[in-house]
Amino acid sequence: MTELDISNAEDLLVIAANILTEIKVYDGTVLNPYNFTAICMLEHGLPYNPESLRIKASLLKLYSKLGCSKTVASICQKIQLKFEKDKNIFKRT
Repeated sequence: MTELDISNAEDLLVIAANILTEIKVYDGTVLNPYNFTAICMLEHGLPYNPESLRIKASLLKLYSKLGCSKTVASICQKIQLKFEKDKNIFKRT
């Protein structure tokens, strides 16, 4: 797979998850089949592109809406560590 293929697949994954979460058939703050499918899709796509902030942001949105505070804290910590690592790379010595 090329970098463009990965980027396009990531875009489609995030769009599909957003469409599923916007369906107003069930209450959005409970784990319903649409939220479950969106979380499964995003969690499945994350290992293929672990640096993707779009996937992590979509997961944060879903998990926070469902009240999964430990999972939200874990994802936030991973994002924070990535930014700290990137910041240290660009520091001048």
